[in-house]
Amino acid sequence: MPIFKAKNYLDVYRVRAASDDLHQMSGRHDKRITAFCNQQMEREMAPSKDDVVVDIGCGDGSFLVQIHKNIATGFGIVPTEEEKARLEVAYSIDNLSFLRGLTTKLPLADETASKVICNGVLVLLDTEDELVASMREIYRVSKKHAMIWIGELPHVDEFAYHNKKYGDSLIKWIMSELRQSGVVAAAHATKKVLTALFSKETLIINPKTHLYILPDKFVQICENIGFEVLQSWKSITIDKTGRECEIPTRYNYLLRKTLEN
Repeated sequence: MPIFKAKNYLDVYRVRAASDDLHQMSGRHDKRITAFCNQQMEREMAPSKDDVVVDIGCGDGSFLVQIHKNIATGFGIVPTEEEKARLEVAYSIDNLSFLRGLTTKLPLADETASKVICNGVLVLLDTEDELVASMREIYRVSKKHAMIWIGELPHVDEFAYHNKKYGDSLIKWIMSELRQSGVVAAAHATKKVLTALFSKETLIINPKTHLYILPDKFVQICENIGFEVLQSWKSITIDKTGRECEIPTRYNYLLRKTLEN
């Protein structure tokens, strides 16, 4: 299946798990960005030897691998058996475990985690009800005073913001790249299509919907559940030259579990 039109994001990550490149499971095209994001999360969350860290939607597992020597235990949660199996083959580290589960139904006991990471994951949900259910699950599995990182949660429709109105048409996608980013970007998109057509490398056509929520509304949801919102700020990434820059459509949130609910 060189060109695959995904019906949902679970299908996307099942296919990504079959790639020769483990980093495909991160959902990013650039390993430098993943490394930069991991560094941010480690700096803000400051994991310690006593911590039980849960990474919900752990992607390629690289964040847990990065911090595993500095924590007690780490759990990586992925939504499909294909991802779980791939991670278990890739890593054999005594204090790390990979489990299958969804944000709305985490495979962990109550009050397991002292630190929770959920980065670039809630964006993939379908509805606000699922978002609320996911935050309640994070609350359930978190110890009192646990720290929670919610990263890269959009506050606008990114398809509209970036004028991505090409649907599932590959021709319209290439033309959109030409109009918005120039000849080099269009040539790169064309190369991806041709590579998929004439090799075993799969080109995934992602669903064209995602979750987004205004920061004030998300903060209110978190506070109603029993989290203290310690900080919120525009998500940061790096550009092609390695310079830090804001992601204009996304926010990060740092939370702490404070109340018994």
